[in-house]
Amino acid sequence: MRNRRFTRTPIAAALALACAEPVLAAVPGVAQIDWMETNHALVEVDPAATAYADLVTVRGAVEIPVRWSKWSGEPATRAEYRLDGQVIVTQALSGGQVQSGSAQLRIDRGGIYDLTVALCNADGCAESSAVELVVADTDGSHLDPIRLNVGEHHQPYVNTSDHVVAAYFVEWGVYDRQFPVDRIPAYNLTHLLYGFIPICGGDGINDALKQSSPGSFSALQRACAGTDDFEVAIHDPWAALQKPQDGHDWGTAYKGNFGQLMALKRAYPALRILPSFGGWTLSDPFYFMADPAIRARFVDSVETFVRTWKFLDGVDIDWEYPGGRGANPALGNPATDGETYVALMRELRTMLDRVEADTGRELLLTSAVSADPAKIALVDYAAAQPWLDLIFAMSYDFYGAWSLTELGHHAGLYAPRFDPDDDFNASSGINALIDQGADPARIALAVAMYGRGWSGVSGGQGSPFTGTASGPIAGTWEAGVLDYRDVAERLLEPGWQYGYDSWAEAAYAFNPETGDLVSFDDATSVQAKGAFVDAYGLAGLYAWEIDADNGDILNAMHAGLGHAPAAPGENAPPEDDAPPEEHEPPAQNQAPEVDLADGLRVVAGNTLTLEARARDPDGDTLRYAWTIPDALSPSRLDGPSVELTAPMVQSTTDYAVQVTVSDGALSATATTTVTVEPETTGGACSRTDPDAGNHPAWDADTVYVGGDTVSHGGLVWTAKYWTRGNAPAIGADAWRLISEVNLGWQAAAVYLGGDRVDYQGRRWEAKWWTRGDVPGSAMVWVDVGPALCN
Repeated sequence: MRNRRFTRTPIAAALALACAEPVLAAVPGVAQIDWMETNHALVEVDPAATAYADLVTVRGAVEIPVRWSKWSGEPATRAEYRLDGQVIVTQALSGGQVQSGSAQLRIDRGGIYDLTVALCNADGCAESSAVELVVADTDGSHLDPIRLNVGEHHQPYVNTSDHVVAAYFVEWGVYDRQFPVDRIPAYNLTHLLYGFIPICGGDGINDALKQSSPGSFSALQRACAGTDDFEVAIHDPWAALQKPQDGHDWGTAYKGNFGQLMALKRAYPALRILPSFGGWTLSDPFYFMADPAIRARFVDSVETFVRTWKFLDGVDIDWEYPGGRGANPALGNPATDGETYVALMRELRTMLDRVEADTGRELLLTSAVSADPAKIALVDYAAAQPWLDLIFAMSYDFYGAWSLTELGHHAGLYAPRFDPDDDFNASSGINALIDQGADPARIALAVAMYGRGWSGVSGGQGSPFTGTASGPIAGTWEAGVLDYRDVAERLLEPGWQYGYDSWAEAAYAFNPETGDLVSFDDATSVQAKGAFVDAYGLAGLYAWEIDADNGDILNAMHAGLGHAPAAPGENAPPEDDAPPEEHEPPAQNQAPEVDLADGLRVVAGNTLTLEARARDPDGDTLRYAWTIPDALSPSRLDGPSVELTAPMVQSTTDYAVQVTVSDGALSATATTTVTVEPETTGGACSRTDPDAGNHPAWDADTVYVGGDTVSHGGLVWTAKYWTRGNAPAIGADAWRLISEVNLGWQAAAVYLGGDRVDYQGRRWEAKWWTRGDVPGSAMVWVDVGPALCN
């Protein structure tokens, strides 16, 4: 029989294949997540608030609504809402090809999350494209590490001794000093202290602040609106949380110093950041804390503050000083303040222990204390120290221009050769603490990153410090005080003579021609202090304040403690700030940047302070050169700001002003126009004060002290504190205008939230702190109606 060949038809083949192969799994179609708000915050900050009570809203968790839709594909029987792949919500589903759903997600931890929705059935799951969710929290968990912009002479060191190397950073450094957080050489610090957090209270509670700085007192009252006396607040919300810094935009949850400090903590997690409560003019409220109820209110408020701001590592108390002799001579009880101080430390430590137990954080309690043996004697620091992790002995400001007859080293380590019995020095203070029984291993010795000085010094025998002075030296930011950076530059100028008192281990500089004398710490004196730390077994060194140093002092602190410079790449800052390795050429110098406010208008006869807003990408020190018409009578032509006096004009007149800034190699120039308007008078809108003739005219050579009243520019002014040569003007820190006149908007003036001014026929109200922002062209201003004056 012949074999037969079997041939399949195409249909038969298809049927056979269908029977031989398994059925493919049919997972659901893919969900599409609807538009949603992707930026959230566990602690919300109001960008326009001035009162701390309105500024901050704390939430235990954020509730995030999520909606999705599916338009095709197999039905899903459940939906999984996933964060970073972890299922946090599951929902049962029904329906066919078209499905939709929603859920409310609750997130109680900050971070950046990938949100997806997975639709699932018995055959598997299909996951949507990810949506990035940012949940901001004050631990900075939602942030990238900061990119530093340090520059100058700072060099990374390796802390092989585990000694404390700390420094203060001040809230106001972001203004004239142009020193934001990203300029802090955090790679060389173990502790950073933030100055200062105020304690609320008005008349009778914060009188030292009111007397020394009425404007700052008023700002504190605005910050404390809605907050009880003796609770804490943020003094300058704009600087702390609202001012955009590098890397910030208007949508950033936490801007300002706090925002950058969170990012700094991300880059340097071992850095301990401590808020300092009090300070020289903010210490008055401490004197009321003998009352246990007041003390408890303060401690409870500090607890809330520390719980709110999770990047903080504890509390620093700067009470100047228990027993009195602080900024307010009317306060202080030598018999009881010491006991109050010890009780306050004990109760703060108990509170911090409770927060540690709840949160898992490790929190420090530290305190800045006087290094004057007489003030130390009023507190039993041995009794306080069990509650304290560190004592910062303030071994500076021993001498200064508050006395023109008693001159001395303001931060000397020992008694000077010219007065060997003087106990106003660091050694006397440290020994007084140790003699009480304080543990040396928890005491940090101070280094000054600034100098104090006098002018017109004469009559000295063997040392200029044995003479007398005629006034304070012209300072960097205030009379009598010079940043170390400024001191180092002056030593390069003709006429200055460097001196070193090897008995006191203290540096000084003297100009015999002018009689200018400045006492300061330098690399030699700082290294002597480092040797003292080792000899006495102290905790380490700390400095006031970091913005005043060009790197020389912090480098010397490390060298004095026996630390070696880091090898290339070791303990290095982020790449854009790291020093080049030796085999690589240095980074190319970048030109500085400068800007001037525009829309500047001033009435004839009045003054205007114009500030050059300059920065250098490399952190180099800048020099200024102004080109200004003589008609504007400029006060100086070589500083970051200049005071102009408007000439008398018959019609509106424009003047061109130019400033050039240079880092020594490259320069940048900015120009603006100053418009001088004719003087106007009349009724409530007069821009001059008829009472001005009843007060003596301001004189550039006269010394004025707080409360002195003068006339200048047709207006009446009161001095806030000691000043000479600084003309009264809007924006001049030393003077307060007391004439009730409507001057209209002034570019140099600082306006706070709620302040109102006239400008170009309209009345404007500031929403928050501003200076130089022109009404009508900046979002800080709100038009509230017609101008009061034409």
